[in-house]
Amino acid sequence: MVTHAIYVYKTDGRLIFDKAYAPIELDPILVSSFFSAIQSFGKLMIGEKSESEIREITYGEYYLVFGIDDELELTVVLMTDEIDKDYANKILLKILKFIKTDLGQIIASYNGNMDSIQGIEETIDQLTKFMPEKEEKEVKKPSLNLFQSLLSAINYHFLEETGGDVSKTNELILELGKEMAEPLLMEYADKIGEHTYEFTEFEDTLSLAYRIFSGRAFTHTEYNPETGVIRWEDANCPLCDELTLSEEHSGMRFCNIVAGIFTEIFRLRGFNGYCSEVECKAAGGKACVYEARELK
Repeated sequence: MVTHAIYVYKTDGRLIFDKAYAPIELDPILVSSFFSAIQSFGKLMIGEKSESEIREITYGEYYLVFGIDDELELTVVLMTDEIDKDYANKILLKILKFIKTDLGQIIASYNGNMDSIQGIEETIDQLTKFMPEKEEKEVKKPSLNLFQSLLSAINYHFLEETGGDVSKTNELILELGKEMAEPLLMEYADKIGEHTYEFTEFEDTLSLAYRIFSGRAFTHTEYNPETGVIRWEDANCPLCDELTLSEEHSGMRFCNIVAGIFTEIFRLRGFNGYCSEVECKAAGGKACVYEARELK
């Protein structure tokens, strides 16, 4: 079994520990909030929890095992590309047992300071050290980074659930982004800076937030005082880089989770605003374009 990444986070999305064994270009806080949002979508995304505290799902090329401890409000996610359920589940249960036994009191009162969690990396490394790889089988390198692959699989899952209705799919992608917003805002508040007092200030504050969680800056931003619209453009979008949607699905807004994150941040900051992705590079656009306006 090939392990790609391990994430440990509070159920509200606050990241406690992460380790990637394969390239994941985006901020780990974005990835953990993404997993937390998947959990919030409930049965649609990861199904019922079994008696052994494990939930499991395959998304595209990747197999995800969610280990959930309700008492500690904790989730551990193990991401692999080999469906070796028994072994993955055993490893995950060992990690959960270690955290509950050795770190339970610290985790229960966790305040977001990852430095307060001592010894977690060494122990998790030891527990995963002997995870078997099948030498006779060449490990397939993913054509996309892991987050892209997961996002793609989930977007097409939504498309299937809506019977191919692109508009409804776009709304579900937006809702997924909304679920991601609060843990991101909690983590990034200090970096983003002072509270926004005017809606127009979101042009700069959300540009900074995007650069933090995506690792890239928007290629163009502007505010139109006549229409009241803030516009952000990314011609090098990391979410859909090198992806091309079929003509049948060209109306899909693949990166609409960003618009969902922005829309929910407006609400959390006390504004009645709405953002949507109006153009997507994966659908043939020159850039991924997001437009937002304050609703009166």
